[in-house]
Amino acid sequence: MSTAYEMVGRTAFVIANWRAEETEAASPLFSDHVANAFLNAEATEASNAIAAASPSTRYLVRYRTRYFDQTFLDKIAAGVRQFLILGSGLDTRPIRLAADGVRYFEVEQGHVLEFKRKQLELHGYAQAATFVPAEYTSVDFLALLEAQGFDFDAQTFILWEGNVFYLEYQSAVNTLIALRDRLRLFEITFDYLSKKLITKA
Repeated sequence: MSTAYEMVGRTAFVIANWRAEETEAASPLFSDHVANAFLNAEATEASNAIAAASPSTRYLVRYRTRYFDQTFLDKIAAGVRQFLILGSGLDTRPIRLAADGVRYFEVEQGHVLEFKRKQLELHGYAQAATFVPAEYTSVDFLALLEAQGFDFDAQTFILWEGNVFYLEYQSAVNTLIALRDRLRLFEITFDYLSKKLITKA
């Protein structure tokens, strides 16, 4: 297993692989050629194994990607000009959905963002977001955002994709409270598992 695969995390690579696969479909739900910058043998092997064991998972990721892509496009059309991607992993929307006057911020662990930056540069892509290296559940990530020019008074759309179900409940709540207390006007979208499913109640 490669060092990059271990360092960045299996899930990020698997999802990037599925996004690239969907892009090559006859009638794709979305287009993400940028995901090719992250493809490797381990990701392909792992994504095939997961898809074989749980076919619905691959479709979940594809539909989720299409839904969030369309939400971004709708918000841009409505005039939103500041987007925050929390726990961004190998997200490519700042490149794929770039628009005049729109600014993207990505909060993610530093080593993940550094790997991402290098791979994008290697494949000829310009970094389209302001990278904010942070483990957001354990530091004041909003202070770090502020230092990078994030406008707390601007209308903001926040994407929190593929994160919540890996967190302790209170960490997720604390993150939402921090956003509520500091941002003047925002909307947030995220995916999660129901408490009933987690507890098998």
